[in-house]
Amino acid sequence: MPYSASHLQGEGETRRRVIVVDDNEILLRAWKKILQRAGCECFATTNPETALSEIERLGADLLICDIVMPHMDGFEVIQRLQHMPHAEAARTRIVLTTGYVCDFKRLRLDVGTQDIHVLLKPYNSIQEVLHFVERVLEDDETLLEDEEDSTQTLDDARVHLWSL
Repeated sequence: MPYSASHLQGEGETRRRVIVVDDNEILLRAWKKILQRAGCECFATTNPETALSEIERLGADLLICDIVMPHMDGFEVIQRLQHMPHAEAARTRIVLTTGYVCDFKRLRLDVGTQDIHVLLKPYNSIQEVLHFVERVLEDDETLLEDEEDSTQTLDDARVHLWSL
């Protein structure tokens, strides 16, 4: 049974658990550095199945997942995440990454009522990406008020497009 990832403790400090899945090894290393700077525990993999197994096994506060990957794209990853039986998986916040602009309104995703953040590549500022991730992890409501946010509404979810 997974435990609440946000309860990882070290010396009275809460560490957030982040899973990153991307087929680009260089980006995975960059994400690890960014997330370690934010004080997060990071599990990074090129294999979506491994990422999903890790979430099912130990839970995660945040999933950062590339959309365009071989064998399983980011949309299938989040659909499978949303259908996991554990409540921990349902609470996992989602950030998708892509270098391509998509019209999410045309997709049929069963993602529940969750906000999905899409971070467009390339990233111009590592500091801005770090700040963005921290705000997503904290569930910062002011994040959704930012002018750079472009929102598309799906059936029950909102997709927020970010260019940093």
